[in-house]
This record gives sequence, C-alpha cells and structure tokens, in this order.
Amino acid sequence: MGTTRKIIVVARRTAATRGVLSGSPFWLLLAKLLSPGAALRRNAINKGLFGGHGGWMAMLGLIGLKRVMRAANRRDERILATEVLRSGQFVRVESIPNPTKRERRAAKRQRS
Repeated sequence: MGTTRKIIVVARRTAATRGVLSGSPFWLLLAKLLSPGAALRRNAINKGLFGGHGGWMAMLGLIGLKRVMRAANRRDERILATEVLRSGQFVRVESIPNPTKRERRAAKRQRS
C-alpha cells in the first residue's frame, strides 16, 4: 500500500471516529468527503461526466439509479391526528399489525 493511500485511510478512520464521538461538524464533513462512496462519486463525475469516459459515465448512472430507487422505496411518515393534551390526559400509542400472507392475498383478490 502506498504512503498516500495509508495517509488517506488513517485520515478517514480518524475523521469517522472523531466525527461520531464528538459530533463536530468539521470532522463529520471530513469523514463524508473521505468516504469510499464519495470518492467513487467524485471519480464518476470528473472522469465520466467531464472527461467523457464511458465506463465512469455508466458508474455515475448506476449511482444515480441507486439514489432514485432508495428515495422511491422510502416510507413516508403519516400524521393521523394532532391534539393538545391538557393536564391529566394521556396518550396511548398502538401499532397496527402487518397483515399475513393469506390476508394480503385475500385483499388483492377483492381489489381485482
């Protein structure tokens, strides 16, 4: 492993641990900039988009597709009700159980 590569690995590790432990914005930003994913994205943009290299352009497309798919599959929060609680009142929160495979099939048949 080259000297430059060792320095980057040590800097990445240091930034990650200090960013997580201290919560410092500087170390968190440095950890994000030195992450392998960020380096791959930077290379794809510089060499593919600006340099015209086909392989890196394809990599940039895959990175973009991954982000779009992740955003499309993200669950959204749903606000069911908002009320002001007065002294002596309480809130009870229950979750709705997930339907079983049999119940999902029955619901699908009813929709069709």
